[in-house]
Amino acid sequence: MHKCLPVLFVFFLLFFAFDQITTAADSAPPIGTGSPSTIQNQPIVVPSFESVEMERLRLAEETSKAERDEIDFQKQVSMLQKKLAEASATSVLPQSMPSDYRAFLSANSGDIERSNAYYAELKSILNELVPESPYHTRSAKDSSNPQRASEKLLKLSSYPEDDDICRSIRGHISALSGGRVDDNRRQTELNRELTTLQAERKRLEWNHKMAHNVNPLTGETKTQDERNFIREQIEDVKKEIARCEDEKNSLSHRVTSEVRKLQFQQFIVELAIQQRYIHALIACGFYRNSFKGADLALRQEAYPSGRSGGGGSENSPGKPPTSGGAPTEVPVISTVTGMEAFLLNRVRDAVKDRESIDNMLQENQIAAAESLVRKMVLTAKYQPELQTIPYDSRQKILQGGQSMRRLAEAVNSRDYAEINRLVKELASNGSDTGLADLKAFAAEHPRKAMHWARQAELAMKARDLKSMHSLMEIAVRRAPLDSDVAKKIETIQDNATNNQALYDELKRIVSAGDHRAAFDRMNEFAPLAREAKTDPKLKSDYESLLELEKSLRAAIEKSDSLERRGNHPEAWIVLETLPDSIAKDPRALERKARLAGQCPKFIGSHTKAVANEQANRPAKALAWYLNALAESPGNEEIVGKIQTLGNSMLKN
Repeated sequence: MHKCLPVLFVFFLLFFAFDQITTAADSAPPIGTGSPSTIQNQPIVVPSFESVEMERLRLAEETSKAERDEIDFQKQVSMLQKKLAEASATSVLPQSMPSDYRAFLSANSGDIERSNAYYAELKSILNELVPESPYHTRSAKDSSNPQRASEKLLKLSSYPEDDDICRSIRGHISALSGGRVDDNRRQTELNRELTTLQAERKRLEWNHKMAHNVNPLTGETKTQDERNFIREQIEDVKKEIARCEDEKNSLSHRVTSEVRKLQFQQFIVELAIQQRYIHALIACGFYRNSFKGADLALRQEAYPSGRSGGGGSENSPGKPPTSGGAPTEVPVISTVTGMEAFLLNRVRDAVKDRESIDNMLQENQIAAAESLVRKMVLTAKYQPELQTIPYDSRQKILQGGQSMRRLAEAVNSRDYAEINRLVKELASNGSDTGLADLKAFAAEHPRKAMHWARQAELAMKARDLKSMHSLMEIAVRRAPLDSDVAKKIETIQDNATNNQALYDELKRIVSAGDHRAAFDRMNEFAPLAREAKTDPKLKSDYESLLELEKSLRAAIEKSDSLERRGNHPEAWIVLETLPDSIAKDPRALERKARLAGQCPKFIGSHTKAVANEQANRPAKALAWYLNALAESPGNEEIVGKIQTLGNSMLKN
């Protein structure tokens, strides 16, 4: 292009007087607006060497100033993006957190109501065991009641939120009891309990089988919910049978009372590490009510290696789950009562944080509330103060974070109109976000972009190609979506593009389908394509190439972003679902090859699912899509496929 354009500007110089070069950009008439005859009749004035050189020096200084300003602009963008990222929960989170955090905020109202019921019961158990519980609603003088607390444990095991921890606590209590009584007697009790449980299981399994049959008296069958309820009862009984069998096994191996005490201590520490503070306090309460004095010492062996999760003995009657939540560093504490004090401090911190969150939301301090919620997700994930945050509050935080993310995207894309719209929307909701900086940002930079565009126009008239291109690029980067800037750039380009060699290059690129070159040289080719009156198909073909490249770059950017967050399946599927016209691009193929090594199971399942779907085997396709979903939970593409296939199968 640099070889071709000087010829063009020599041509322009023959038609325009030098006094037009130094006029202001706004008042200067656009080149090419007059008729050919009018232009040809204008007198030609040869400018002086000094005036031309001065104008070139001025333009060079303007270009240098624009480049320096561009550096400051990039710093400002980075600062705003960092600020918005912190407000939108997209940074300082471990790789596993973003999806968990969004799932927490997106929980439905039914799940939250169930959590309220669960944690209310859990806190009532704690109050029976720990006099210092912050949830006491009765007098501190009231005595604890471990027996009543123990009776409540099994009921809570049916809640998904419990993760079977209450059943495990009960197992440890039973194991401790087994160490203080005769093992043969306990063996007899367990055999009797197992006989009862086996009979109950047979009864429930018969009921489940008959639930599929038509009632001869009513002519009705059990609903799916009723059958599911019976199945859940069967699973609960099976778990209780497994617990009894585990305890029998421990008795058969003659586990001593000392070993059982150590197992219980390990269990308490595991719960603390996994942020199950209330469960750990309940376990401490039962332990303290079972032992006194020297027996309350916490042995060093109770702490797993590294004190960050795992551990426990194979003979333990029940272990806490090892999944979900970030592990907590638990200091080595010498006594069970000391562990209780540590856990109570964590609970009280969570209570204070919840009070702060409620106050912040009441004052519409959305960003501050979201920051505190993120902290609790990291440090107190299973506390009722976090899990019982109301649905409306979660939605308020979620929507605030989404607005921040949209603002970050608008800043990144220099979409000043969208920034103004979002700022107005947030201001109307009373958000505490620093909106003044964003308003100033959106007002300042379209003006600066127009200034650099006008300077580019002057450089074009002065035949300073280097300055013209630099200033045009800076103006476009500064405000790529501003219509006024776009019109000004269009005018400059229209008056600088009548070159046959460049036109031939454009035709060659379009003919070859080189969408990458078409996009990279858009500033050169777009005006030519627009003016290709003798070849109207050229414009549409060129625009199609641009759209292909835009789609590819957007997909690559999205895939790279997902890969940086560790979401390799979704990063791969973004590239897998590209249209055939761009799917073979080396940039996409290279990334797919890199991602293939990160998620082979997902790719294998997805490939088989697609093959079966294309072969009109919907059931097999659905099964493989479900396998893929297990490797990438929440994958919208896979979820959509599953829903489509499921609806189709139900319809047929």
